[in-house]
Amino acid sequence: MRATLKFLSEKSGLSITAISLILNDKPVRVAPEKKKLVKELAAKYNYKPNMTAVALVTRKTKTIGLILPDIVNPFFAVVASEIDKKFHDAGYNIILCNTNSDTSLENQYVEMLDEKRVEALVICASDERKPCDLSGFYEQGIPVIFFDRYYEDSKLVVSIDNAEGARQAVKYLIDNGHRNIAMITGPLNYRSAQARLDGYKCAFENSGIEINDNHIVVGDYTFAGGKAAAEKILKYKEVSAIFASNDLMAYGVIKELSDKGKKIPDDISVVGFDDLNFSQMLRTPLTSVKQNLKELAESVFELTMKAMSGHIAPVHKVIKTRLVERESVKNLS
Repeated sequence: MRATLKFLSEKSGLSITAISLILNDKPVRVAPEKKKLVKELAAKYNYKPNMTAVALVTRKTKTIGLILPDIVNPFFAVVASEIDKKFHDAGYNIILCNTNSDTSLENQYVEMLDEKRVEALVICASDERKPCDLSGFYEQGIPVIFFDRYYEDSKLVVSIDNAEGARQAVKYLIDNGHRNIAMITGPLNYRSAQARLDGYKCAFENSGIEINDNHIVVGDYTFAGGKAAAEKILKYKEVSAIFASNDLMAYGVIKELSDKGKKIPDDISVVGFDDLNFSQMLRTPLTSVKQNLKELAESVFELTMKAMSGHIAPVHKVIKTRLVERESVKNLS
């Protein structure tokens, strides 16, 4: 059987308070032999403290809340796995919440995680323009760490250098002789999507090439969105390359090109952004901007641990990207 404080109290003749103090090695006016008896009884009857009760007082639950906007997206699935591994190795459990980019659901999860007494909250915002209510966490001094998507007033942030990654991708296409380069953006209410569009424009401006606004199509970071955007782009016969703002949309582009009998890269070149594992497995391996998701997870973990150990100044860490060249770009030079 598993003992309770009440059971140990009855067995030892001491109060529940005295038993608790003894088991926690706190000062208490009890004879040494009685202290020894209590610890022997606790070991004999397999006493374990009620962690829920302890957490209500100390908030030391060894639990971290993780809120994501779209667990179906391979990017977030990989990030979640890497973050979970880091915290698991450190002895923490993760409560994973998927909002499907629904801000009302996001607020419900925030409230639930507060009730669960998590020691910190790691979140990728569903909508950067509509902050969820985090006042309960801030008032209690519970750390909130943002990654990828964050609010204007977020204090602890880890993000990717999206603009530079996109600039590298488009410059690579320009260096390979492409001039009519179409872009499929993500939803422009996301900083990442806007930054990648800014990087696209920067590459053109640095090369002195005029941008054709018709070649910019707003997407949604999904496979279906990439396929639909590619259908629109194919109306412009002069386009020789498509830069998709994430690999998932690039896969949609590839499907649409295949359906239309187009060959990659002979007819149209394609570049993605993420460098998901699937990108190297395609029939024509995809050139893509690599986001170092292990480094992202490591940075989130380190920032969270520092924040839980005490007050830290606001931090915004930016993870660098690099272009991974494969076989989906044709050299037109």
